Amino acid sequence: MGKTKYKNVRAITSGSIEITFYYPNKETRQRERIQLQPTATNLERAYRHLGDINEAIKLGTFDYSQTFPNSPRARKYQNNRLLATYMRNWLEEYKNDFHDATYITYKRIIDNQLGFLGRMRMEAITWADIVKWVRKQKVTQKTANNKLSPIRKAFSVALDDGEIAKSPFAGKHTPKVKRHKRINVDEIKEDEIDPFDRNEVDAIINACSYKQDKYLIQFNFASGLRPSELIALEWRQVDLVNKTVKINRKRTVHSKTPEPTKTKASNRTVKLNAMALDALYKMKQYTYLSGKEVFVNPRTTKPWCGDVGIRQNMWVSVLKKAGVRYRYPYQMRHTYASTSLQLGESVYFVAAQLGHTDPSFTMKTYNRFIPANNPDAGEKFDQFFDKYTEIKAGKKLAK
Repeated sequence: MGKTKYKNVRAITSGSIEITFYYPNKETRQRERIQLQPTATNLERAYRHLGDINEAIKLGTFDYSQTFPNSPRARKYQNNRLLATYMRNWLEEYKNDFHDATYITYKRIIDNQLGFLGRMRMEAITWADIVKWVRKQKVTQKTANNKLSPIRKAFSVALDDGEIAKSPFAGKHTPKVKRHKRINVDEIKEDEIDPFDRNEVDAIINACSYKQDKYLIQFNFASGLRPSELIALEWRQVDLVNKTVKINRKRTVHSKTPEPTKTKASNRTVKLNAMALDALYKMKQYTYLSGKEVFVNPRTTKPWCGDVGIRQNMWVSVLKKAGVRYRYPYQMRHTYASTSLQLGESVYFVAAQLGHTDPSFTMKTYNRFIPANNPDAGEKFDQFFDKYTEIKAGKKLAK
């Protein structure tokens, strides 16, 4: 056992090979053993592995704890871990603190979307790196904010635990995405908010084969709840006397049980109109005695697991039967909002009903109304200034 023709690689025992490298600086020598028989082939493999390690050290992407997880030095250099490695460990450690849907979203970002940032050591990441990563995403500002959320939180935890000396997020706001890539509420595409008109609503409701599907759809058109809020709604949240429902929970396809709503504004009391109340009174015969979910899947008598289940089990077939162009179930919420505003409801009232924090967001988002719902739109101004109007109904302009 001893020296070989490969520099910094030598056989130690009949079952191990030792490699030598310098990390985290040129003065600090590290020696690690690889459990391989020191054959000519394995010595060459160890030498190539050493070359990869030295290259990673040079690039600042070497992760000691990932490369040598059983080494006593792994914990010593854990603050030099790559961002992706740290975030995976952090997410698993704090898994119980996240909603199921949040955990799955964060895991997807860590596993698939960190890119070059995930291959960098946390202590080497600068704000310029964060900005570069954001601008490479080619997403909307809102999506960029969402993707940065777990990264910001991971740095915060690492800083609190003393694993890094400083965070690149300190005193910084989310960087702006490139202007030509950013989409704001004034630039929303027509097909993103595409409500149903009055005739389509009637056709959809009347096309339902199951009464429970009919009342679910009727209620959603009339209340504007998010799908996740609708399927989590229980009878104890319903106040038929005061004609309101209390929204404080949601349920997604990733949620094993209902979860709290995401924001304070989402926790709200929704005022019920006659159309919504009618649906609830008719649903009482099916689910009221159970005291649990108001709306369940009539095919299984079990709660809906998410809007995916609604789409697959009934929504697609109902729209096809109704002869209505397909849009996602979320368009029922858009229909409630746009129709309410078009018919003259206060934007502040509609924003509160929807759970929006800022009424200006509501107005900007739903500034496209459905002309078929209000054929007289634009006539109120003429009525107000009637004496200046020479064109009367059924009359031509006076000569």
